[in-house]
Amino acid sequence: MDKDIAGLSEQEAFAWYKEAAAKNDPEGQFCVGWCYFMGQGVAEDNAEAFKWFSKAAAQHYDAAAHMLGICYEGGFGVDRDMMKAAKWFGQAARLGNPSAQYRMGKCYDEGQGVLMDHEKAYQCYCESAAHGSVQGLTEVGICLATGKGVEKNPELAFQCFQKASEPQNYPGALLNLAQCYELGFGTAKNLKEAKRLQKIAAEVAEALENA
Repeated sequence: MDKDIAGLSEQEAFAWYKEAAAKNDPEGQFCVGWCYFMGQGVAEDNAEAFKWFSKAAAQHYDAAAHMLGICYEGGFGVDRDMMKAAKWFGQAARLGNPSAQYRMGKCYDEGQGVLMDHEKAYQCYCESAAHGSVQGLTEVGICLATGKGVEKNPELAFQCFQKASEPQNYPGALLNLAQCYELGFGTAKNLKEAKRLQKIAAEVAEALENA
């Protein structure tokens, strides 16, 4: 899609996406699916969303493959099926989608749709982190902190939590970082800093909940 949709209403944007999708444009197909999924510019319809995500995923559009995993995981527009969810997360992950790499890690971590494998989970989290996912980087830190799927390394775990908390105050990273300061895990104990980080995490989580 070449058109700049800035300034268009949600309804106008949806019409443009539909036009692009009709020309078999995978980005347009994904955007149509997203509009149906979120109810943006059109009535929410998970079955329609699933249909359009499927069209885009058939053209190897990574975000669409990831959303098919979400649909199967949550039963959105299709029966819940964790084996199929893991299949689509895996396909999107191989296409380089960081969110799918993170979710594939969760599948291996929890044995959801695949056999539990903590080493593969750690590998997926590392791939996700390498593509800029703070969720993935936080999970890398948790693996290093607990020795799950990788040799335990408190100092590296602390560094992961620290890095993951910096870009956008990700609550999960902040809370793990606070715990490191509280326990003196991978860093010097600092109860004042732990409380400060816990407060920020709570404020960010509340803002996200009310957004």
